[in-house]
Amino acid sequence: MADSPGSGSHHPQDSFQPRYDQGDHQHGRGRRHQGERGLRVRVRRRRSSSPFRNALRKLLVRPLLGIVATLAGLPALLLRNPVVILAISGGGLWLAWPYLNPRLAPLIGRASDQQPTMEVISVFVEDPQRTLMGLTLWKQKPGSLLILQGRPSSQRDSLNYLRHQGKWPQNETGIIRLEPGCDTVGQVDALARLLDEMHRRGHLTMVTSPAHLPRTLAITRILVGPLGWSVSGEAAVTGDNRPEQPWRTWRDQARAQILRLTGLTGSRLDSTCQ
Repeated sequence: MADSPGSGSHHPQDSFQPRYDQGDHQHGRGRRHQGERGLRVRVRRRRSSSPFRNALRKLLVRPLLGIVATLAGLPALLLRNPVVILAISGGGLWLAWPYLNPRLAPLIGRASDQQPTMEVISVFVEDPQRTLMGLTLWKQKPGSLLILQGRPSSQRDSLNYLRHQGKWPQNETGIIRLEPGCDTVGQVDALARLLDEMHRRGHLTMVTSPAHLPRTLAITRILVGPLGWSVSGEAAVTGDNRPEQPWRTWRDQARAQILRLTGLTGSRLDSTCQ
């Protein structure tokens, strides 16, 4: 039996009374403003990618993301592959050996170390002032060996100049002229071969110009250090002291490491270069 309008029972929906925000009644302008603002919403159409962007994404972005993902997974790869860890450790030791061996050689000792250590001074003779500095150091260290490095023309010009100045020694015992090598890497390689043939170890002092000295020492420590020789340098002020670009040092350090690995210097070892 249906309830009459005046009965006391009501359905739930009959008791529902909608509630309005009084602020909306009191501020009709604000409500209309909101409605107007809603009508102004713009729908932006998505533009299709240009062929250039597609090619850039395919040729550059995706490969870079792949490289980043690969590098991010390297630590896990190393942990799962002990052989890789051993290879990297061995490579690091090989690269560091030129700097470690001169410090370890006096402690470990070798069968050929029964003789006293040698003192060797090597000079690049392209400028007579370098040769003069080398001669001065050689006289201050009795029993040392002086190696004059340079092509035949440079050797001849330096010798004539010092003789004319009266500064060339009468007794040339302990002086060696080493001509092979057309550049710094080739000359240091020739020096390392000579020292290796002596089957000795000791201290080597390189003499060259101030600008040339850092690059010379960097190369010499890589090529002579593995033989157990410690290396230092002396700068001789010459006519040309223009600073060298750092990239030349980095380039020759790489060449020296490649030389250790392959035996190739990238320069001629004979003495015919002029």
